Amino acid sequence: MRTRNAFTLAELLVVIAIIIVLAGIIWAVLGPARERARQMICLSHLHQIGIALSMYRQDYDGISASKGIRLTSCQLGLPVDGAGFPFPFISQYIKNQEILYCPDGPGPQQRAGSSYGWGFADPPADEGMIPIGERFEDKVASRGENVVLVSDVNHNSSWDRSQDPPWDMKRVIVLRLNNQVSDELVSSQTMDGVW
Repeated sequence: MRTRNAFTLAELLVVIAIIIVLAGIIWAVLGPARERARQMICLSHLHQIGIALSMYRQDYDGISASKGIRLTSCQLGLPVDGAGFPFPFISQYIKNQEILYCPDGPGPQQRAGSSYGWGFADPPADEGMIPIGERFEDKVASRGENVVLVSDVNHNSSWDRSQDPPWDMKRVIVLRLNNQVSDELVSSQTMDGVW
């Protein structure tokens, strides 16, 4: 009687199919975990940016925000320059500039400055075009220390506020003036409440 040492083609195809199915299951399970890891990286980045902004505010004698009092970003001790971007403080207060970029957003090669949205800046030349209540000073007056300084909307498949019907829920990671970082799910109807 002869013994067989090789696999048949059918046996080999069954083994390959099983490996492909297992790889697909592992990929499906690890996909959300990878995205959650990226979100945690952004939470950490915004926390580090918050620490840097707190140090900057202390060095430049920023005052605390109170509800009902309109304060500019300069009065709060936040870094701004004439171009409207808060990035001159980066070299002194942030040693690793990679924290300015979300792993899901455009990197330093695709976008100058940061991939996060900064809620404060010098008033633009056409400040009159910004409606009352939408200016940073108005948001500080209405929200006090809960005003959003930095936001990250890069963890969504699309970001189009004008689509019809409006999007249902989106993930937004925010850094507030009180140095609290939170990961929030917001609807299109409550989006303005976040900012």
